[in-house]
Amino acid sequence: EDLCLREAIQRQQLARQQADDAMQQQQAEISGVRGELADVRQKAAGSAGNSAELLVQMENEQVVSLALSAETAKLSEELAESVAALERLQVQNVHAEQECAIELPLLRCAFRKRCREGYSNAMRLACSLTSLENELESERLAQSRAIRHIGTDGGTDDKPAAPVAPHAALVVAS
Repeated sequence: EDLCLREAIQRQQLARQQADDAMQQQQAEISGVRGELADVRQKAAGSAGNSAELLVQMENEQVVSLALSAETAKLSEELAESVAALERLQVQNVHAEQECAIELPLLRCAFRKRCREGYSNAMRLACSLTSLENELESERLAQSRAIRHIGTDGGTDDKPAAPVAPHAALVVAS
């Protein structure tokens, strides 16, 4: 969402820059036309015989100047719309940042709580495993003693039986 906002802001800034460039170009053209109008007026004052032609040329240049002014007004309107859209995006960005500022601490708290719970569960499991290992060792020793006792009480085999594998004892215990 933040990336979309940044891209929209960049597009708005680009549109604003393009509109500013177009407006400056039109301003330069208008200034050029006005300069030409001034030249035409000087020529009209200096040459009475060409005054009608010069008046027509001045009128044409005034029409061009009006058209440029209308185009400038249109670009100004588009620029105002772009600025308004940019301001709306900035407001949305502020709201999104505020929501993140509220939600992030809550998420951190929940994550820490889960970590503590996971650690507590792991410690309980480790204690249970140690207890089971101790019980298995005690059982193995008891079996070993019983087998030796049977061997010394008249049994035929003096060797103790092979100890039970710990993983097999876990399966039996569970």
